[in-house]
Parts: sequence; C-alpha cells; structure tokens
Amino acid sequence: MSEADELGDMLARAWRILCRSAGPGSDAALMAMATLSPDGWPEVRMVVLREAEPGAGQVATYIDLHSSKVESLRKSGRVAFTTWHPDERTQIRMAGNAGLIHGPETAARWAALTGAARLNYGQAPRPGAPIAAADAYAKTADPDSFAVLTCRIETMDVVDLAHPHRRALYSRSGDWAGQWLAP
Repeated sequence: MSEADELGDMLARAWRILCRSAGPGSDAALMAMATLSPDGWPEVRMVVLREAEPGAGQVATYIDLHSSKVESLRKSGRVAFTTWHPDERTQIRMAGNAGLIHGPETAARWAALTGAARLNYGQAPRPGAPIAAADAYAKTADPDSFAVLTCRIETMDVVDLAHPHRRALYSRSGDWAGQWLAP
C-alpha cells in the first residue's frame, strides 16, 4: 500500500468514526469545543457531535443561541473540536470556521429532539448569567433559543494510538491529501 493510500485510509477512518458517533450515546460523540472569548481568553466546553458530513468537510453540534459561546463565535468565527474514540484508540482534532443556523431552518432538527433534550435550549436567565442560588433558573423548551453550530473544517489532525502510533494532518487547502506527523 502506498503512503498516499495509507494517508487516505486514515482520513476515511476518522470520518467513519465521526459519522458513527454523531448523536448522543456514542463514546466519541462528546467533544471538547474551544473558542476564544471576546476578550481573547480560551474557552473550552463539552458538546455533543450531532452531524458529520465528510463530503462537505463539516461537523455540527446544537447550542443555545443565548449562551456566551455565541458571542465568542461571532467575534472570531473560529472553533476547534477534539474527540477521543477509546475502542478505535483514535484522537481527532478539527479546527475551522463556525456558522450558526437558527429559526425556521432548524425546525426539522428541533422536531427530532426528545422533550428532555429540548429543555437544553431555553432558560431564564440565559446560560452563564449570575444567579442567587444553584437552582435559581427555569428551563423551558424554546425553539427560538435552539441553534445549530456548524464547523467548516479547515484542518483535521488524526492520532492513531494503536501500535505503532501514527499521526497525520489533513487540510482543506491541501485538498485533504494529508501529511504524516510525528505522533
């Protein structure tokens, strides 16, 4: 097998992991999402991978439109994700440009959520606001608070920790050809 074939296989495997993992319940569905706050500080939080589209080179997660991460995304437009799949012993890091979809365009996704999941979108006061006590907030399923955060991936760094360890970096600008890196 040629180096190009091996690089292509590793990228295809990463996308298979992401596609299989999209949605709650998969080990790799939980991803760390990093943004920069409006004042330049790194922010990292856990999100659920909801969609993976290899052809478009895009992943998506759902967020509350009133959360502080939306302000961060509007400021820089950049986002990064990291996920780990324990069975595959594979770490996937992605960085790219964020987009937000909300309103009527998200109706089908909203309809597909369970009632419990809908409660994650819409609360008073808004997520991150100071409150007087731990339970001084109310959750209400609000489709106007629901948004889809898309990431048009620009780079993907894949680390395979099976023996021997392998690592490759792929970029949209390089037509996803890949480059081996020291693990």
